[in-house]
Amino acid sequence: MSEFARHVLNRLSFGPSDSSMNEFMAAGSTDSQRLQNWLNNQLNWQAVNDSGYQNLLNQHSYQTLNWSLPTAWNNLRTNRANGVDYRMANREAVRIKLARAVHSKRQLLEVLADFWHDHFSLNGWDGYAIYTLVSWDRDVIRPDNNPARTGHVFGNFRKMLELSSKHPAMLYYLDNYINTDDSPNENYAREIIELHTLGAMHYVSLGDPNTIPRITVNLPWGPGGSDVAVDIAENYVDDDIYAAMRMLTGWKVKDNENYESSNYENTGEWYFYEAWHDKFEKTILGYRWRSFDPTPDDIYQFLDLIAYHPGTALHIASKLCRRFVSEAEADLSGISPGQLLQPAGGNEALVLRVARTFYDNRYASDQLSQTYRTLFLSSEFQDLGIAGTKLKRPFELVASSMRACKSSFFPQYVQGSIYDEAYRILEDNLYYAGNRPFYWAAPDGYPDRNDYWENPVTLIKAWRTIDYMADHNDNDNYEILPILQVTQQNLAPLDRTPNKIIEFWLKTLLQYEPPGGWLGTTLHNKLLQFMIRRPDSETYPYIHYDPDGPIGRYESDGTFTSELDTNYSPNYWHERLRGLFKLIVASPEFMFR
Repeated sequence: MSEFARHVLNRLSFGPSDSSMNEFMAAGSTDSQRLQNWLNNQLNWQAVNDSGYQNLLNQHSYQTLNWSLPTAWNNLRTNRANGVDYRMANREAVRIKLARAVHSKRQLLEVLADFWHDHFSLNGWDGYAIYTLVSWDRDVIRPDNNPARTGHVFGNFRKMLELSSKHPAMLYYLDNYINTDDSPNENYAREIIELHTLGAMHYVSLGDPNTIPRITVNLPWGPGGSDVAVDIAENYVDDDIYAAMRMLTGWKVKDNENYESSNYENTGEWYFYEAWHDKFEKTILGYRWRSFDPTPDDIYQFLDLIAYHPGTALHIASKLCRRFVSEAEADLSGISPGQLLQPAGGNEALVLRVARTFYDNRYASDQLSQTYRTLFLSSEFQDLGIAGTKLKRPFELVASSMRACKSSFFPQYVQGSIYDEAYRILEDNLYYAGNRPFYWAAPDGYPDRNDYWENPVTLIKAWRTIDYMADHNDNDNYEILPILQVTQQNLAPLDRTPNKIIEFWLKTLLQYEPPGGWLGTTLHNKLLQFMIRRPDSETYPYIHYDPDGPIGRYESDGTFTSELDTNYSPNYWHERLRGLFKLIVASPEFMFR
């Protein structure tokens, strides 16, 4: 077992498993070579053989995954048939998120999709999103097989920003679908600058726009999209937000608000309604738009301005460093947007190097993939000193425990199905733990800080979620976490001793062992006391007096019967085995990635 492989898979997947560790180790002869080859393979997502996940998906009843946006809008909102649940797209989106996190071999895609869903955050239970959440995930965040579409997690940020700005889920969530010249709404304008692009760190509260330092950047506004030098502000102020609000008027949805404003259509698609657009002069980040044609060209230039601003590169780089490396490497103190316009210096901080790659490749169709390479192949990311310092959020804890346990559980949305009922209870548990998929109400995404999740309520609720998963079964026909079956399949009856069972699950869940093995370590000894004692019982103070003796009994004919196949008093080995699993999952060794 490789500590380096474990570190990489803890950060760039939803947790290591036996199979993913083997695949990583087979990718090269050195750690750096393995990382390089594994990363190349994952970035080339189409070449990853994901037939195992696809076969599981084919066995379950998902209806909305391939519905176009207009189809989902029509079926779930406009012309919903009797008995059709209007929340179907939402229900299937949250379930497929867990299914992919656990079963897909395209693990980097799943982790990055999770990152960008937090970046372009919206509440999946909100208004138009509830009909179109599958479309939001598929058409804005994820890559597809269309080579012309480059706006996605592996592609170009400017393109993805535009896709997000045109989707009904975002337009409704941040109120731009009702943003008009005579009744402007600043909600989306503020968040597209403060959260999606330049970031709050480049905001000068109550600042005078005439006093903001200026920088000269190249923007593709010349003939044929050639660069032209444009003088703009290095940071933004409230006046920029208000002007952006006016800029985004008329950027709306074909939602039958009225016939003309929806182009006489009701499809949920984006629509520019020129009659609602504020055509007067605007100045944003020091750039002035003086005259307007009855087209959205000025809005496309506004998206260029904020997407290609060097402050946006720093903001995205900081968030990537925070998610995948550390809080310290995300620090932008003393770094200004103007530094990206200067030649690179020696020994630059990781966040500045990542931002340079993002900015220098801002027009590239694979801009984000190049940015990830800079980050994940850096010495800072590969430093094992950061391993085990990022606390798993409850959803990550659930997915990683299922992956490590080789769970075959695949949630589906068929009312009355045992799998659907099990998932709904699981989702309720994640809700109480504060990490229900697509349920963060604020537009800033689920927090990516240890201090937010390190509180007694969240930790207890997260452990309660694992407790439910470990104990849930349908008369032993299936388990969400097949703890008993995995133990029986991997340990022969005579090898089912307390010590060997503990060692097996420590290796399986943690995917590493200290020098000399787990036997005798503090963690192992604590778990051993749990396995061989019943401190709550005076009648049966010891379940098994011999840590190295097989759990069971020899019959009169000399054959051995494993007690692990039973669940009788006083030992209750099935419950105790599940309890062992829960204790390891709740340990810092598993909770931190």
